[in-house]
Amino acid sequence: MSLTRYPPRFTWRDRRCYYRSPEGILLPSVSAILSATKPAKEWAQLKAWRKRVGEAEANRICQESTTRGKDLHKRIEQYLLGQPLSPCPAALIPWRDSIAPVLKQVHQVQLVEGAVFHTGLGYAGTVDAIAHFNDVGPCLFDWKTANSPRKEEWVSNYKLQVTALWGAVQSTYDLRLEQAVVAIALPEDEAQLFWMDSEALHGWWDQWVEHVQQFQSQK
Repeated sequence: MSLTRYPPRFTWRDRRCYYRSPEGILLPSVSAILSATKPAKEWAQLKAWRKRVGEAEANRICQESTTRGKDLHKRIEQYLLGQPLSPCPAALIPWRDSIAPVLKQVHQVQLVEGAVFHTGLGYAGTVDAIAHFNDVGPCLFDWKTANSPRKEEWVSNYKLQVTALWGAVQSTYDLRLEQAVVAIALPEDEAQLFWMDSEALHGWWDQWVEHVQQFQSQK
């Protein structure tokens, strides 16, 4: 059964992204909250990396990654909705081929690229997809790209993001989600899948609430 899709509607204030809910309420995005509450250690690591590679190279890498992610998201959206696929840029082909075996196992698509809202806690975000995966479903999917495989301890921010979306999905719809997956496309290997079951999602939820409270205290 398809879910009502709310197209993401954005407003920028004080260099932060806000969603406009169906009721017209402005809600900060998940990414804005995570950025504003990023630990000082992570900011220091990012600053050290930019210094090591140089500002120009750092900007190039970030822009390349952003473009790649947007292009892959668009192709996946077209695929899941059964739309004609746009021509694939040559540079994207390795990541396209990486995620293809995963997409072949996705079925009973209920939502693609839809905004979700948690008015109780006061935030919103965009869900990449909700669908079944083989005999698992419904499942929340989050698509990522990377140049090399990720270790479990490197994807904490991804898990926080997915947990935030999981909470917003259940606030927006009468839907019980007990599975989520971060699917990371790689240039030379099949995509990595980091699964989160109900217990894991509930475990990460407390951490996400702390981020929201910290963000609200900063305001």
